[in-house]
Amino acid sequence: MPVIASNRSFWALAILTLGLPLAACTQATTLPAPAATTSVTSSAPSPATTTGGTAGTLQFDTVKTLTAERFTSDPNCAKGVWSENSTGIAEPHRGKSTTIQQYDCYKDEKAYLPTRGQQSLYVEFSDDADAAAYATSEATLYKSLQDGPRVVVVGIGLETVDQDAYLDDLQKSCGGCGVRRGSD
Repeated sequence: MPVIASNRSFWALAILTLGLPLAACTQATTLPAPAATTSVTSSAPSPATTTGGTAGTLQFDTVKTLTAERFTSDPNCAKGVWSENSTGIAEPHRGKSTTIQQYDCYKDEKAYLPTRGQQSLYVEFSDDADAAAYATSEATLYKSLQDGPRVVVVGIGLETVDQDAYLDDLQKSCGGCGVRRGSD
């Protein structure tokens, strides 16, 4: 007898296989808010913490450069591609965004499908509150940096990528800007 799997089962398998964000499971995923956060000044924030700074502004060009430098060193990401794919962002966040870019990883130059999808998401919103709501919703599973209306969420599918160091570099690139959220 053939096995019939629901869409949810399919996406759950995709998450495990590709390291996709949980938001890809359903169109209307609402995640619980993370535990209370505290300000931390260490260079390596602990799980479920928030660190903040003020200075410059996080720029997508810088995110693109730092992502390529960090991620293409992983064997599952010999080639990385940014695209305007919004599948990794659940409603209502998707509808409130003004810019969505996702970074997919390919094992080699000839690969047609990504080996690891949505390893970094860069999302801009029209206001800071919507950005904070999105970053908070992702924080139960993923680490992120929110700088005003801009959010970078880092995926979990690349074993050799140090997520904290990646976010540290992004935060340093804008002089300590933004608020870090996330959990292990």
